[in-house]
Amino acid sequence: VNWGDLFFDLFYVGAAYNLGTIIKYDIKDPGLALLYFSGIFGTILNCFWAKKMLFDARFSLPEDLCHRTVEILHLCLLAMATQHIRPIKYMGNCGDYPEMFLFCLANLLGSLVYTLLNVEIGFVWVVGQKAATFNARTEVFHHCLCIAFQLAATIYSGFQYFGADVEGKLDHAPMWILFAGWLCVIPLLYFTQWSQGLWEKEVDFRSFTVPMNIHFVIHRYGEWTMLMLGESVLSLVIVDEIARINDRKYYLTFFLGVLNVIFLQFLYFKSQPHDVAHHAMRRSRHAGLSYNFMIQVYSAALIIVGVSYKLLLTEYNIKYAYDGARTLASEVGYLSNTERRKYISNFFCYGLAGTFVTLDFINLAHSGISATLYKCVFESRKLAAKALTLVVLTRCCIVIGVVVISQFISEDPQYIALLGFISVAMQVGIRFLQNLYFPKSDHIPAHEEQSSISDADPDFGSNR
Repeated sequence: VNWGDLFFDLFYVGAAYNLGTIIKYDIKDPGLALLYFSGIFGTILNCFWAKKMLFDARFSLPEDLCHRTVEILHLCLLAMATQHIRPIKYMGNCGDYPEMFLFCLANLLGSLVYTLLNVEIGFVWVVGQKAATFNARTEVFHHCLCIAFQLAATIYSGFQYFGADVEGKLDHAPMWILFAGWLCVIPLLYFTQWSQGLWEKEVDFRSFTVPMNIHFVIHRYGEWTMLMLGESVLSLVIVDEIARINDRKYYLTFFLGVLNVIFLQFLYFKSQPHDVAHHAMRRSRHAGLSYNFMIQVYSAALIIVGVSYKLLLTEYNIKYAYDGARTLASEVGYLSNTERRKYISNFFCYGLAGTFVTLDFINLAHSGISATLYKCVFESRKLAAKALTLVVLTRCCIVIGVVVISQFISEDPQYIALLGFISVAMQVGIRFLQNLYFPKSDHIPAHEEQSSISDADPDFGSNR
């Protein structure tokens, strides 16, 4: 990891912050807001961040003028895509506004950049293993299928903007195409590796793939999570003018949000293995792909939680300071105070529940089902009732409780923030008790499947 990557990662914080505006201004239609949120999030992640990370984990670019120019172009395209993440009023109206077309175009060109770099390795020249050629060509195949979705969305939105007479009409077809492209990424990886026989235990992985620098990948995923948590921090500290009559409630909600972000950061990094040998991507290909998908869902849930805090704090804005029968305009219509706060409560609590569930699946990907159950077994080999109650039932009750209780306290933002704080604090407490009563054992059964990562040198890669 270099300082340049860390600095330019700020573009992704900007993208996450702009994603929050979609939920903020289009909260009246939660389904449509989530469609745009998911489609944009998945497209930005897979067209820019994931492609660059996976490439850098295996190969290194020569430091010549041509390749440096390519890197600068990639950053410019990322900036262009980030700039055009705007509310549905603009992105959904392809006939009047260029936002959707320019966003799709930037992502299409961003994907093409790293596709061409893989073409250079797979079809032009490479210094290193022969597996590098095969690996690069497989990546080109993956990229081309994803590019097909992005090209279709770009052509459709471009035709709507430049050719068709559809001014003033919302058309969500381009976003559905982008959303479908994101959903196809993980199944495509599974199919490709199954078709190559990579699920067989005796396969020589070096003949198919270039080992990734697993330390680099772990660091990048950790930095990505911090970026998404950073969006929550921005949402908390960047709020419009507050109503002076509600200072106490405002600051209570604010500090509960700050504590929640701190605890969420603690929960995530406390859940990660301390040694690279225990990471999901080292354990097996199944676990690695599951981790890759779950970390994407977890990141999206973090953004939803962050923007929900902004919406909770905005309720103390002078415009919203007084309850009454009046209705307030949003970007898509009119919402009463009760309706608006109900939607905010739902987004916040479902997003928080999503972080809990996905984090548990991430833990499961790291340890595996067998190793997890092994910690809950006494010497008599009987399942410990207290383990089942403490670790499983309690967590399930927290998730269900957050969703159910939120339906009864949505009228007051401070109670929603308090519910979030209590649930996160309980998760932290369970984590401490779990480590106390069920510490990691040195005798956990060995993993059943070897990873695709090199066991000889974790920093091993192929350089062009």
